[in-house]
Amino acid sequence: VKLSATDVDGLANVKSFTVGTPTNGTFYTDAAMTKPVTGAIDATNSEATLYFKPNTNFNGTANFTYTATDSGNADGTNPLTSAPANGTITVTAVNDAPEAVATTATGSEDPVQGIEVKLSATDVDGLANVKSFTVSEPTNGTFFTDAAMTKPVTGAIDATNGEATLYFKPNTNFNGTANFTYTATDSGNADGTNPLTSAPANGTITVTAVNDAPEAVATTATGSEDPVQGIEVKLSATDVDGLANVKSFTVSEPTNGTFFTDAAMTKPVTGAIDATNGEATLYFKPNTNFNGTANFTYTATDSGNADGTNPLTSAPA
Repeated sequence: VKLSATDVDGLANVKSFTVGTPTNGTFYTDAAMTKPVTGAIDATNSEATLYFKPNTNFNGTANFTYTATDSGNADGTNPLTSAPANGTITVTAVNDAPEAVATTATGSEDPVQGIEVKLSATDVDGLANVKSFTVSEPTNGTFFTDAAMTKPVTGAIDATNGEATLYFKPNTNFNGTANFTYTATDSGNADGTNPLTSAPANGTITVTAVNDAPEAVATTATGSEDPVQGIEVKLSATDVDGLANVKSFTVSEPTNGTFFTDAAMTKPVTGAIDATNGEATLYFKPNTNFNGTANFTYTATDSGNADGTNPLTSAPA
């Protein structure tokens, strides 16, 4: 910023300038902006140079006033100061990078509709300047642009007023935390040049567990007619929530015989049979003198959710 003055007694008679505090910034005496202006600024041939540092992200007009003071008479007496002059500094805008904002989302395992995930960014140039988002591949699932989870994310996602919405489909039977990162990109300068991209922001999606039904496994057993001890029949089931979640089995009445819970065949099966690590053992007593094939079906039932609600039963095996 150039300061100058005229003086009918000669330019060499202009001794110094005094500047008012500028709007929207600060004056320095050096271009590196390390020495703020304090007091009068010496003039050389009626001129001086200052350096203006605009406030962070400011663009527009900054104003100030300044005066010039001379050396006075030959003996230095009676120095005179000018009326104030106006100064105007025009600060042109430059594109500032947006800032992507960390985000979180929560939803259930195996959802019918995708878990809604909000992306957002700030931009000192205005939210309308945020043009798009780019997301990394999430852990433990896939991003879609629609809640029905039919359109996987490919490429950049358009932003509206600094926001966009994606939908997360967790991998089958996954529960826990899924992570991703994303960036925001702006529209650049007014002519579209020099678009800037933010640093990555973190995204965290918490997928809560839901109870999955167990699956009873078809079983076979072999034994002799009229046995002294019951024919051992193994029941088993699988469960994606863990074998410990299999609580019990329920068996139909077998053809051509009877089920017991003990090998001595003294305790007929009544009601559900407790499971241990997804298994249980029954004992089959064929009808007297029967040989051939006896058939039955059975189901497995789990412990339900963590609070015991909503126990699920398998299809019959």
